Amino acid sequence: MDKIYLYLASGQVFEGTAFGARKQVVGQLVFNTAMGGDMTLLTDECYEGQIVVDTFPAFGNFGVNSDVEGKDSYVKAVLVREVCDKPSNFRSVGCVSKLMEERGIVGMAGLDTRHLTKIIRDNGSVNALITSSPSLDDEQKALLEGYDPTTSIKGRGVSKAGQIIGKGDKMCLIDMGETYDIAHSLTAKGMSVEIMSADATAEQILEAKPVGVVWSSGSDRVSDYDQVVQTVATVGKSLPMLGIGLGHKLMALSCGAKLDNMKYGHHGSNQPTKKLDTGRLFVTYQNHNTDLDLSDAKGVKATFVNVNDGSVEGLEYDCYKAISTEFLPSFNGGPITTDFIYDQFINLTKENR
Repeated sequence: MDKIYLYLASGQVFEGTAFGARKQVVGQLVFNTAMGGDMTLLTDECYEGQIVVDTFPAFGNFGVNSDVEGKDSYVKAVLVREVCDKPSNFRSVGCVSKLMEERGIVGMAGLDTRHLTKIIRDNGSVNALITSSPSLDDEQKALLEGYDPTTSIKGRGVSKAGQIIGKGDKMCLIDMGETYDIAHSLTAKGMSVEIMSADATAEQILEAKPVGVVWSSGSDRVSDYDQVVQTVATVGKSLPMLGIGLGHKLMALSCGAKLDNMKYGHHGSNQPTKKLDTGRLFVTYQNHNTDLDLSDAKGVKATFVNVNDGSVEGLEYDCYKAISTEFLPSFNGGPITTDFIYDQFINLTKENR
């Protein structure tokens, strides 16, 4: 197998073997703590611009299946201990190496991923470059040092805008990151969902006459959505709202909250979250690098926090008839125990009629 090299901006160099696409890439190095969900990793827009270390020692065991969050891929590269090219799961229709090659995602195997994870935990997320060159020239060094993980994202989940799915009272899903599971969860609870693009105006949303509005998850680059914050504030005067992931942050920002960069973020389907009013713990799916600072926010109350670091992961709003969560309430192939969040939101829409 072809040798390739991983260079970190902090100075470390690692050698491994290539799979997937063969090309040079630069991105932000993060780690994913999930024990499965490989297809989700390969299709979640929140990984846009990132090189992901998979902490579980084997990658691709379940092969290519339907556990996807969007039709496209966004992650730049996946770093693993071992890759499986002969999956045996009954749902598998192919191996991840082939899919990654087709979609331009670089793979690197043979790494001590636990050691890489410790580096990120100690130093925070760092820039990384993968190349076949055993040493870097000046141009590659400049590329590694100058990479900006906050640059504009590739897509905003608009491919299905205008589509209405399901039957029942209509929700508008403002799609900022192709999260299929949100729409499917709402239709499973008897709602119809009209998918609208991230640049939909407040007037367009209100003209659709929904009983409520859901602001979806998406890439963590909140600055790309300054106008959406204003739209949230306008729509919230008239309709109940639910925010998830990116949507959670945009709703909080509209009430005066601020964002802090986290040292290495939360990435994976096993993030421990505590519900503050009951003390009950939940395992949740999350994918983000920023945390909310509520010190200047008005009309919001924390409802969930992360058990590991105390970061805010859920809010109730006095300024709106609304709730929001950092985590995905239910997840295809992953945690579903916080599915009651959708029920709470549906109840809010009933109270508003």
